Amino acid sequence: MTGARPVDIATLHTRDFIRRHAAPPAAILEIGGGEGDLASALGQDGYRVTMIDSAPDAIAAARNKGVDAHVATWPDFALAPVDVALFTRSLHHMHDLDTALAAARDVMTANGLLLVEDFAFEEADDATINALAGLARTIVGDRRLEGSSFLKDLLAANDPIEVWRAPADHEIHAISEIERSASRFFDGISIEFAPYFYRYLIPVLPQTGESMALVKEAFDLEARLIGDRRIIAIGRRIIGRR
Repeated sequence: MTGARPVDIATLHTRDFIRRHAAPPAAILEIGGGEGDLASALGQDGYRVTMIDSAPDAIAAARNKGVDAHVATWPDFALAPVDVALFTRSLHHMHDLDTALAAARDVMTANGLLLVEDFAFEEADDATINALAGLARTIVGDRRLEGSSFLKDLLAANDPIEVWRAPADHEIHAISEIERSASRFFDGISIEFAPYFYRYLIPVLPQTGESMALVKEAFDLEARLIGDRRIIAIGRRIIGRR
């Protein structure tokens, strides 16, 4: 990790989650690894990481970081048994959850571990939406944001709740569906709650140390709101055993 990019905060957050549940040199298959920031960091920790993603440009970027990365769509990927099947914000996109999770179980060693990082936007109540929109306004201030994004639409809206609850352009699975499917194929399912909204700042801020500090501030504020029970945590982690 460079220590100077907004994405490093999110990478560190996910990295800590994995390290709490699996120790190196565990063999990890990361499904939906993007440009390989997390896989690279885990490799530096001593994990044996194989990563797949369906985007060729992302895989090229991951390989440039030294990651064993492959262009593939899950579950159409053959691999020797691994200790951990890791879905990093990708499982909600899978067309057939049962097929995806059954394949994850089948690629694991006998005592394999399922780790899922995802979100529960549909569970946010009005108070949570308004609080997170206010958090974003505080962090962003009058800064110019890059590109187009859900966050920019949220900040520009007179009614953040309407923007938040607008139908998505593509179908995704709710966290309740993901949890039910995981419980069909894995034992000892447990759920963790975590910040997630701060991640929407990452693609719209310039890749600078100042932006990294802003994302860290947003993470800390969101975590504090969750800890004080002022908002519903929209970040969810699922842990299960084969």
